[in-house]
Amino acid sequence: MKKSSKIFGAAFLMATSAIGPGFLTQTAYFSESLLANFGFVIFISVLIDSIAQVGIWKVLTYSGLKANDIGNKVLPFLGDILAFLVFFGGICFNIGNIGGAGLALKTLFNIEPEVGAIISCIIAVALFILKEFQSYMDFFVKILGGILILSVLLLLSKITPDFSHIAIKTIFPDKFDANATLTLIGGTVGGYISFAGAHRLIEGGLIGPSNQSKVVQSAVLGVFTASIFRYILFVAAVTLLSMGLVFNKSNPAESIFLLGFGPMGKYLFGIVLWSASITSVTGSAYTSISFVGKMKLFNKIPTNFQIVIFIIFSTLIFITIGKPVEILLLVGYLNAFILPIGLSIVLIASFNKKLFYQRPINNILRAGIILVIVSMTFLAIKSLI
Repeated sequence: MKKSSKIFGAAFLMATSAIGPGFLTQTAYFSESLLANFGFVIFISVLIDSIAQVGIWKVLTYSGLKANDIGNKVLPFLGDILAFLVFFGGICFNIGNIGGAGLALKTLFNIEPEVGAIISCIIAVALFILKEFQSYMDFFVKILGGILILSVLLLLSKITPDFSHIAIKTIFPDKFDANATLTLIGGTVGGYISFAGAHRLIEGGLIGPSNQSKVVQSAVLGVFTASIFRYILFVAAVTLLSMGLVFNKSNPAESIFLLGFGPMGKYLFGIVLWSASITSVTGSAYTSISFVGKMKLFNKIPTNFQIVIFIIFSTLIFITIGKPVEILLLVGYLNAFILPIGLSIVLIASFNKKLFYQRPINNILRAGIILVIVSMTFLAIKSLI
């Protein structure tokens, strides 16, 4: 496979892993509560996301080691602990993702969410049963990622935003919400998401010093793809709210499309929700297994079948327990706490001369990573008080 295809595949895997049902709900919810001020939260999250993503991807791909392997070299069992946290978070996220896919098919075809979840599970499983599943996965997420971007652009074309007001509040907000910032960052690069593209690049062979510029390009593309989608959705939401329209509290994300398009908005939202959900299912399953797949408990099972079991297990939990919305909101919040841990491991590892004969990241990026670790830890503590 060509390098360019791997670069775009990793970027879209990261972006579409982030753009799930929780992502849609969070964007609509905070747009309604903060209005144009939410633009500043998005702006801050893009800066933090970019630093975190570039730092993690550069260190991992430079060494050719996945995050849990690097963690174990920093301190025995540290990587295994990180793997457990990411894997557990991935399962919880996937329950919400498969639930979102089920709800999307209910919207489109008026079937029960559980039936929709099973159909979506079968589609995802079929993707990973294929022999060259990584190539097909890259193609799958790129196509659906394109559909997501085109859908919100179509939504934006139906309304007339006050860009000057929104732009001013994006830089000079009236108020700031630490919880919103923490949740946004956790939902974009928290938990498994920050490692998704890096692990894909490692498995695709884009490792070592010679590929670092391509790695940075892929990391930045992933962050900006997810952020552009969020910002357009936010602009549409704020514009509708400024017109005096009211969102449905039970499903604020759907309200954006219904109010923007009328009755047809229901079906566009169904397409967006299913695309967002099913790509997050594949991203979550692939990345979570990349952390634990080589452990003794699992290593005798082929990787693609581990992923299949992961998806089926998540679907069974959704069918029997349900409550995907509550799970998504909780895990999106908790994933923000995993980011400082993962970044700290990467930062410490970057000083290890046994792993790196040259510095994988420069002092400016190191300083940025330290600032992100400190600020994320502060926001996490502040949110608890």
